[in-house]
Amino acid sequence: MGLMKTGIPGLDEVFKGGILEGSSVLVTGAPGTGKTIFALQFIAEGLRNKEPCLYITSEESAASLRRYAKEIGAEIEKHEDGLLQIYEQDLTSRKILSLEEPLNAIKTRGIKRIVLDSLTLFEYVYYESKIDFRKGILDFIKHTKKMGSTLLATSEKTNLEIDEIKFSAQDFIFEGLVHLTMIRKGSMFERCIHIPKMRGQDHLLDIFPMSITEKGMVVHTKQIPFSLIEQDVMKSRRK
Repeated sequence: MGLMKTGIPGLDEVFKGGILEGSSVLVTGAPGTGKTIFALQFIAEGLRNKEPCLYITSEESAASLRRYAKEIGAEIEKHEDGLLQIYEQDLTSRKILSLEEPLNAIKTRGIKRIVLDSLTLFEYVYYESKIDFRKGILDFIKHTKKMGSTLLATSEKTNLEIDEIKFSAQDFIFEGLVHLTMIRKGSMFERCIHIPKMRGQDHLLDIFPMSITEKGMVVHTKQIPFSLIEQDVMKSRRK
């Protein structure tokens, strides 16, 4: 099985080539850490490679996604009549939520890249039981894997402290886990990325600084987060 490029400069170096094709990866982080930008760059890379893509959104409108993509130089709108399908689900509507339409699209369109932004959609579909919620995610992952699709999902974390992250049940369901955070550095915050796991794939375990530019997210693999160095120095002084 081959490796799929993420479209994020520096990140494929952390993955030692890219994400395993057909795998499932969960991108987690607090609000504002760059989860949707991450997802858009992943989709944009697929479109550059002429791969059929599906973006399932419950957090942002399709119009907002187009605007965000344009801001980082990713023209996704021109592909919507061909390679890209955006499935927009409004969680505030009274319409019965269903995954039938995106599941059919995955099967009939030969989708190679799927973004699920975010897992909140499953919480609404399977609101009666946490067991059903977890089973629903598992079934969805099994379906995408059977179809040969690579799945990238997003979810929220409320804690920014990288040493105090608490893993949730869904974190263990996915084969890969990407953690985006912002570490306090005096009166400023430094963006960082960490890959706690990629099942069946070797990868770098370091915490890397990253930035979000006019061209999107960039991972700086040759640098060390200065904020973490300062924290370690402060901790050693207290001992």
